Amino acid sequence: MVRREQALITSTNTAPAMSVRPAVSDLTRQAETDEQLVALWLHGRSEHTQRAYRHDAQLLLDFVVKPLRAVTLRDVQVFADSLDSLAPASRVRTLAAVKSLLSFGQRVGYVPLNVGAALRLPKVKNTLAERLLAEAPTQRLLALEPASATV
Repeated sequence: MVRREQALITSTNTAPAMSVRPAVSDLTRQAETDEQLVALWLHGRSEHTQRAYRHDAQLLLDFVVKPLRAVTLRDVQVFADSLDSLAPASRVRTLAAVKSLLSFGQRVGYVPLNVGAALRLPKVKNTLAERLLAEAPTQRLLALEPASATV
């Protein structure tokens, strides 16, 4: 009987303490508007990247005509479909930027759900091999160079 009582006392004393945490948005929300979120997201990036990504974010916002907090996966999918007039690499870069913005928005507590995570980026054909010269033409080009230009 004593062992059973000790076991009960031990089991109640060793229960893990429950910690009460505030909601994630209370801890991490760092932006109150779409513009503030975009500014935080772009901070520290190069000027060229900031210009391109700000343009991509504005394309999405102009297309959906609602705050980022209200954007749904369907909105992002329809936006992706609307970019068909862009070159494949430009389309993928734009969508990658939008996915990055939505992911960042969730991490800082601005958007409740990263709807961009479910969006699949289209594949881009790797055309590097098509732009490389074969060995023989490369050798001919090098042979045309003046001797003073060689290292």
